[in-house]
Amino acid sequence: MQSRHKPIAHSAILLLALLTLALPVRASTPVFDYYSGEGPWAVAVDAQTYASGQTGVVYRPVATSGTEVFPVVVWGNGSGAEPETNYPVLLRRIASYGFVVTATNHQEVGTGEQLLESLAHLKSLEADPGYILHGQIDFSAVGAVGHSQGAGGSTKAVIDTDDIHTLVPLALPAPQFVFEMEKEFDVSAVDVPMFIVGAVGDIISNTGTVQAYFDLHTDAAAMAMIAAPQAGFPHLDWSENGGGVSRAYIIAWLDYILRGDATAALAFSGPDPEFATNPDFTAQDMKCLPGGELPLLTPLDRAVQEGHSGITEIAVTVQLAYACEREVTVNWATVDDLGQPEPGVDYEAGAGVLVFAPGQTSATIPFTVYGDEDFEVGTPNPGPEVAQIELSAPVNARLGPDPDDAVARIAIRNDDFPGCD
Repeated sequence: MQSRHKPIAHSAILLLALLTLALPVRASTPVFDYYSGEGPWAVAVDAQTYASGQTGVVYRPVATSGTEVFPVVVWGNGSGAEPETNYPVLLRRIASYGFVVTATNHQEVGTGEQLLESLAHLKSLEADPGYILHGQIDFSAVGAVGHSQGAGGSTKAVIDTDDIHTLVPLALPAPQFVFEMEKEFDVSAVDVPMFIVGAVGDIISNTGTVQAYFDLHTDAAAMAMIAAPQAGFPHLDWSENGGGVSRAYIIAWLDYILRGDATAALAFSGPDPEFATNPDFTAQDMKCLPGGELPLLTPLDRAVQEGHSGITEIAVTVQLAYACEREVTVNWATVDDLGQPEPGVDYEAGAGVLVFAPGQTSATIPFTVYGDEDFEVGTPNPGPEVAQIELSAPVNARLGPDPDDAVARIAIRNDDFPGCD
C-alpha cells in the first residue's frame, strides 16, 4: 500500500534527531497527563442562595444516567475572592471529573463556618426529590479544598465536623499571617488524609511552613511545592493560573482518596509513586498513605553486663520512623544463630507480638539475662556474647531491605575472669 505521507529527507531526519536529543527528558507522568485535561463529564454551573441569604455556586457534572453517584468537594475562597471571579477554571475542571463542587461566595471563610454552610445547603438540595441530582450525591465521600484563607477555613471545617473525609489546603498560611483568633487552626487536630501544596517563593506559605504543617499531621498525608509557579506572586497560582500544575494532582488525590481509584493511586502509592519524581514539584513527601510507603521499623542494639548471679532485665527498643493514627504490630523472637550465648543458660528465650498504639513511635521488647560466675573461654579478651532478636511480619509498617535491618543484637558482656570466684 502506498504511503499517504511524503517521504522525509535524510537531512530533515538528522535535524529532527538532533533537536530531540537537545530537548529535556521529562519523567513519565501518565496520571498527571490524564488529569491535566478536561474530565469526561460536561459541567453545569448553578447559582445558589442559602437559607441565611448568603449566595454560592454549585458546579455539577451533567449526569448521563440516573445511576451515577458523585463525591463532593467543598471549596474555600482566598481573602476577598469568589468562585466565579477567581477560580472558575479550577472548579469547573474538578467538576468535570465527576465531583459536585459546592462553593460559597463569602469572601472571608477562615473560620470554616461558611464552608459547612455551603455543604449543608448542598445536602438540602439533594434531599429534594425534584433536584436534578437527587439520590446521586455521595455524602460519605466529601473533600474540603481551599486556597489561602480558604485553606485555613477548610482545615477548620475538617476539625469541626466528621462529614469531611479528606483535606487539600493550597497555600495554607503560616501562623503569622492568620490575624484573627477565630481563624487560627491546628493541623495536628486534622484526622483525615491531607494533601498540602505550596509554591516556591511564596512568603505566605513557603517550603518551611508547608513542611511544618506536614510534620504536624499525624496520619496519611502528602506534600509538595510547585517548583516554578506561573503567577507573578506564587500565592496566586491557584487563582490566576487555574490551579497551576498542581491542578492535575489535586483531582487525582480526590479520586484516590474519595473513590479509591486505582489509576489515581499510582500518583501517590506503590513502589514508585509518580508524584514523588515529577519535576514540576519539589520537596515532595508522603506518609501513611493507603497503598503507599509505610513507616520504617528500626530495632536498636543493646549491651548489658552479665552479672554474677540472679537475673538482669532490660528493654530492647524498636523505633517507628513516624507516627500514624493506626495500630502497628510486628512479631519478634529471640534467635540462637551463633551458638553463643546459650538460651536458657545465658538468657531467656522468648517470642511475642510488639504493638504500637496509634500515634506511638517507640516500643520495647523485654529481654532477660541470667548471671553466672563462669568464664566463657571462647569469648575474646573476654568479649561479649551476642544474642539476637529478630522482627518479622509487620502490619502497617515495614522493615528495611537488608535482613540485618530486622535484627537487634544484645551484647552480653562477660564480667568473669579466669581464676576468679
